[in-house]
Amino acid sequence: MLVDEAMEILYDEIEKTLNWKFIKSRKTFKKVVEDLVFEITFFSSKWNKSYENIEIQCEFRLWCKKFGKSYNVNSAVGFFSLNPLNESWWNITTNFHLENTLKCLREIIKSKVIPVLNKFETNVSTAANDFAKEPLFSEYNISVQFIDMYAGREQAVAISKKIYADLNEKKRDEIKRYCQGARSEPWMINPSNLRYIVDNNLI
Repeated sequence: MLVDEAMEILYDEIEKTLNWKFIKSRKTFKKVVEDLVFEITFFSSKWNKSYENIEIQCEFRLWCKKFGKSYNVNSAVGFFSLNPLNESWWNITTNFHLENTLKCLREIIKSKVIPVLNKFETNVSTAANDFAKEPLFSEYNISVQFIDMYAGREQAVAISKKIYADLNEKKRDEIKRYCQGARSEPWMINPSNLRYIVDNNLI
């Protein structure tokens, strides 16, 4: 199968499942609920070659317009890998592989993405409260900043205390050094749950 042909079939079939806006230049399906943007983005391997090997990756992303104008490290409030279990890539090289990938992707989207969208379309605050608790908080890599803004400070404090309780001594020592001015670890410099928790005195 040709690379472009395989990708076009993939996008067409996923669009039927989602019924979201498709942005071809970004290989992204998009749906907006108030200030929240739900996206499913595809990535193709640079090693893709027609009739020999065609692979793609897929990720569900949730970002907030209040934190940025596009998806980036500042606006991201959650994500979930839609890749195969214990694998990095979906194979769509042949019709057989493509059909199998589509079957699996449809099942994942229907079980992991559409229910999330439905929750937020029904009530953003209620949905945010649901995602402030485990296992959803960790499963969807939710940001504490998002919980703080949409579920409230009480929920943000509760999940922050749980995060801190699970930290090892090395990470707790890093927090002490951060409070003393250290900026030697990636989480100290870039947007992160740990940095937000410490900066906002949530523990």
